[in-house]
Amino acid sequence: MRRLLLDLGVSDDRIVVEDTARNTLQSAVRCAAMLHARADVGAVVVCSSRYHIRRCRMLMRLNGIRPDAAVASRDAHRVGRARYAWSWARDVAALPFDAVGMSGRWLGRRLLLRR
Repeated sequence: MRRLLLDLGVSDDRIVVEDTARNTLQSAVRCAAMLHARADVGAVVVCSSRYHIRRCRMLMRLNGIRPDAAVASRDAHRVGRARYAWSWARDVAALPFDAVGMSGRWLGRRLLLRR
């Protein structure tokens, strides 16, 4: 995704890469923490595979980041139709799971703040 942004003309110093998470939910939480810690962040562009963009944007919003735009790679031809269709289906199924997971995190933080 970094390469995609560079190819689109985004300067390297404006790209923040998170490469330690083991899943999308972890990645969104870690990206949001990285972005909240920076004072120089204006517009945020979410980059991922086309099937994954909706979920990534939703998770960023749930983590307090408003993505201004999204850039999707066109990778269907590289992985084949069957795998790409499976990826779409898996991502659609993961949307409510991640929304509930993030809601639990948000509720947990609110309850801790009341103590």
